[in-house]
Amino acid sequence: MEKQGKSVGVVAVKGGVGKTTVGINLASALAREFGKQVVLVDANFTTPHVALSLGLVEPQLSLHDVLEGNYSVFQALHYHKDGRFYILPGKLNARTDKHHKLKREVDKLRKHFDFIVIDSSPSANDEMLSAISASDELVVVTTPDYPTFSSTLQAVKLAQEKKVPIAGIVLNSVLGKRFEISPREIEQALGVCVLGEVPRDNKVIEAVYHGLPVIVHSPRRKVSRQYKKLGAKLLGQENYDAGFLDRLNKFIARLRNVR
Repeated sequence: MEKQGKSVGVVAVKGGVGKTTVGINLASALAREFGKQVVLVDANFTTPHVALSLGLVEPQLSLHDVLEGNYSVFQALHYHKDGRFYILPGKLNARTDKHHKLKREVDKLRKHFDFIVIDSSPSANDEMLSAISASDELVVVTTPDYPTFSSTLQAVKLAQEKKVPIAGIVLNSVLGKRFEISPREIEQALGVCVLGEVPRDNKVIEAVYHGLPVIVHSPRRKVSRQYKKLGAKLLGQENYDAGFLDRLNKFIARLRNVR
């Protein structure tokens, strides 16, 4: 029986909010923690960063090659062993005007993967619209400050115009300070639920240096637990306890060492 995978677009109408980081760790959480077959598509055509963030400096084949009709989408997939998911990378300095073909390629991937996570352009342009149109639902990434919040409102409006449902908002780089916009304020203003709050953590930057998702590099950090919870919420597992599972795995590892 063929799969009918779900496509999840990760969007933000502002650079620097950690959209790509959220996409990478969401893909890895779904694959590593929940055993899903996942592919992460870098649909940020102009400035693709997924491959670089995962240690793949110059991918031989990319999404650009696929959209230009030179190769099949499956030829351009790269497996990230530590993250346990596939990457369909973009290519720096490559150009294409065939963004509209993205949905067709995503539909091909549905038959072989449980989830297709799409990292979009950080600008409200044709690139972002192609990613939104290829998505079954969206995760909107923002930071808890007012300038970014105004851009987040634009992303929500774009989704509503395209009639693509929003799974929720991810509040990224949270400091836990009183001057930050609260999840409740965001939910009241946008009418969209906050899926999770991801704390700011230098381990995220360190993980990129090593070409790893932070949930692989530093699995017991709070930031990693939040990404696992985000994956659980997309699967409808509201009662998932990442901290409990980490403690259980640590206990099992100790038992094995005793033997």
